[in-house]
Amino acid sequence: MKFTIKSKKLNIHTEYKSIIAFLAITACFIYLLYATWLRWGHPITDTFREFWVPLQLLKGKILYKEIFYEYGFFPPYFIAFLFAIFGVHIITLVSCGIGIALTFIFILYKLARFFLDEFISCLVVVTFLFVFAFGYDNSSDKFNFILPYSFASIFCLIFISSSLYYFIKFILCEKEKYLLLWSVFLSFAFLSRIEMSLLVWGGFACVFGLFIVKNKDARKWKWIIYLFIPLVVCFLAYLSFLTNMQAFDGFKECIVDYIFALRKDYFIKEMMGTNNLPKNILMLVFSFGIQVSIVLLIGILSTEISLFFINDEKSKLVLMFRIILLFFLFILTKKYLRAFIQFRCMPLILIIGITFFLINIFRSCEVKKNISLLTIFLISFLMIIRVLFIVIPNWYGFYLATLGLVCYYFFFFEIIPKAFTCLFSKFNTSFSKPIFSFLLACFFISLAFSHWCITRNHYKLKNLEIKTDRGNIFYRNDKQTMRYREILDYLKENTSLDDTVVVLPEGIGINFFSHRDNPTRYYAFIPPRIKLIGEEKIIDQFEETNIDYILIVKRETPEYGFPHFGVDYGKKIDLWIKNHYMLEKLFGPYPFTSPEFSGALYKKK
Repeated sequence: MKFTIKSKKLNIHTEYKSIIAFLAITACFIYLLYATWLRWGHPITDTFREFWVPLQLLKGKILYKEIFYEYGFFPPYFIAFLFAIFGVHIITLVSCGIGIALTFIFILYKLARFFLDEFISCLVVVTFLFVFAFGYDNSSDKFNFILPYSFASIFCLIFISSSLYYFIKFILCEKEKYLLLWSVFLSFAFLSRIEMSLLVWGGFACVFGLFIVKNKDARKWKWIIYLFIPLVVCFLAYLSFLTNMQAFDGFKECIVDYIFALRKDYFIKEMMGTNNLPKNILMLVFSFGIQVSIVLLIGILSTEISLFFINDEKSKLVLMFRIILLFFLFILTKKYLRAFIQFRCMPLILIIGITFFLINIFRSCEVKKNISLLTIFLISFLMIIRVLFIVIPNWYGFYLATLGLVCYYFFFFEIIPKAFTCLFSKFNTSFSKPIFSFLLACFFISLAFSHWCITRNHYKLKNLEIKTDRGNIFYRNDKQTMRYREILDYLKENTSLDDTVVVLPEGIGINFFSHRDNPTRYYAFIPPRIKLIGEEKIIDQFEETNIDYILIVKRETPEYGFPHFGVDYGKKIDLWIKNHYMLEKLFGPYPFTSPEFSGALYKKK
């Protein structure tokens, strides 16, 4: 009877904490949505591919065969389905992004609750919201979850996170239905991004094999069948789709050739940080060192605060000195650490965690718990391999680090306190974890807030509303936006709806807003795409489709190692354009001859 009453009190206490966490997360989400409303995305780069590809599918074009697309077929067809129901409108895609963000919030919180209490799990989600979900980068404006640069990547993340949740449930409960749900969600991940899902599947396979070996129950080897369900579903789904659409050649070019090209691609090395490895390793070590140092100071401080009322004036003076020191460290980290450097140490934290849990498993210490932790640390590590030495939220691959937030906070709120308990016990000092957790939470909240202060100021600059029949959106009141509007107005007033327009090197948003079709298979002509496809093949497409207008805009591409179209890359295409088209209109100086954003519209001779 006593046990039952105590359990009810515990449940009520937990329920109140969960309600508080829910209200805090909801308030943060509503505030961020209001503060950033329709200020996401970039007019030139990536964003409007997510509109254009589904729109072409609605018009009857075939993915891969008639549309070059590097990802799986599920996301664009799902978005096309939404467009068919709710209309081709900015709000439709924004609503999809909001739904994705809310779904990931729920999954992330549930994953965190496996290993952390309600408040720290809430901190995980709040960090995700302020730093990742509504993040903002000054140069591209597309590293967020509402209008991201790749919905396929965000879809894949959702499915991988869901499969991870059910895999851990299976490890803890050993119920076959959770293993089935794991295979279902991972199958959808394969239909969103093959290369990312295949890497993650390999991680799951390793942990699953370890779990079976440690289980020592021969009957449970039958579970191995579930391991191959995602691979079989992936193979059959793509085979059926490509057979019906007769798109095998296009799929090979878009997906297979693209995956093999990743190994030598300059941009992939830039994303991973291997192009400047010594500097990035130094930043990783610096990020880890400064945070561990501050956490150590917080640990010492929390212990002394718990002993504050001891009548020892000398101890109080030492405590006051450390509080002042900690305050200055907070100021220092707010200025220099921030989120741009904060998560650079994530790879090291994940490797430490993987090693620690593997040792515990082989020592047969709490096997299920340690296998569960190994799973989330390993999958989080595999997710960030593409950005291994440059894990920051305002860079390509920003979404890859989001799963690692659970591991990041587990390291500081669970692993570090255990180390402190052992360390302080040697000095006959008791370690106060509640005070430590409170001070540490304040520290991480201050880092997230400093990141948001910068982000908020950038969002405020996007105050010029672009009004179109497909929805309104805010951009900066600068020359780029002015010229962008000028190009749209000119196309609408001086070309017919039947005229075709191709924008180089990138700018499919101009086609989307002007209602001028791009009849080619390609919608972006950035360096890696041209290298993969070949200039001759692109020129052949231009000749076959008999394009009416070609627009060259100043979209610099230094991240790919070749900044200027027609100068550093695409020279044959540029020469072909000038031989077959005549310059009709300049919007500002000729592209790439000035720092200003500009455009040059060519009309077929």
